[in-house]
Amino acid sequence: MALIIVAVLAGCRDIYVKPADSEMHLADFEATWNRVNAVYPFLEMKEIDWDALYGVYKQRTIDARGDEFLQVMCDLLGELKDGHTYLQLNGGDRIYPWYPDREQKDRHLYNPFVVRGYFDTELLVNDSRSAEYGITADNIGYVFLSDFHEGYYQSEFAGIMSYLQNTRGLVIDIRQKRGGSLQNIQAVVAHFSETPIAMPKLIILDEEIPLEPVQPRSPVYFPKPVMVLVNGSTFSAGEVTTEILKQLPYVTVIGDTTGGGGVVSSGDPPDARAEYKLPSGNKIYIGTGYFEKYDGEPFEWSGIVPDVIIQNKPEELEQGIDRQLSLAMETIRFLTNNGSE
Repeated sequence: MALIIVAVLAGCRDIYVKPADSEMHLADFEATWNRVNAVYPFLEMKEIDWDALYGVYKQRTIDARGDEFLQVMCDLLGELKDGHTYLQLNGGDRIYPWYPDREQKDRHLYNPFVVRGYFDTELLVNDSRSAEYGITADNIGYVFLSDFHEGYYQSEFAGIMSYLQNTRGLVIDIRQKRGGSLQNIQAVVAHFSETPIAMPKLIILDEEIPLEPVQPRSPVYFPKPVMVLVNGSTFSAGEVTTEILKQLPYVTVIGDTTGGGGVVSSGDPPDARAEYKLPSGNKIYIGTGYFEKYDGEPFEWSGIVPDVIIQNKPEELEQGIDRQLSLAMETIRFLTNNGSE
């Protein structure tokens, strides 16, 4: 993970690759342009004239020498302004050419050390280290979800909820979140409704994919106040999770507007896979579909606006104050002290 972050922060200009012949450059360019043209769902929505960009970037490809071509590829993919899109060098790291402005604004406005200061005892960590959770001295539950990949929450989230089920209310922290699987999303939201929950609409290669409602997951059902914390770094699977939870009567979303990452990948049919191998062996990730929010608007770029908007401040974080977390806990105390549990 650290190597990937370094590659992203360093940017395309700081990565050296050995010179390659111009024919392979051109083959990679053609494959990339054609793949985007064939499957990317947001060219029209984003008003990207992909045809006009062909001539510009083909000439840059022809002119490129050695590692200059890497910059050409980064710039071409960056035209999509898509936080999921990346270039992966053969056997190397992923390079993300573009990040949403909201993500860049909020990436340092969550501090796990500040969060831990709200608890008298050390927070617990699940086996996969994808969640950190605990209970305050006045019995408010907290869980930070850091990773929706693999099958972690399908096998481990029920145990977390069993530990937290007797609290007066729960804070679900989905700040600083990128990517993950549909199954993990469902494993989380299933604990917060007694009835099936309809999924947001999923479109793959311009066709709607039927999704079964999320079925309640016993034995833990949590019908108490739930505060979901989000910010501009909440992205992708974190946004879908938030959108589903936001529909439930006990849930309030607190924080700042999420990053707006809506593209998805599917393995069925095979052409719907977002990861695509280029002639050189390098890979690109181009989303082939997307989720829509319940109001019919795609997640891409728009993100989710919280029920209560409040921003953390760097100077307060330095003093050990997380305004978003503080408000979430104060709200739970208010609701439960007034008989609204």
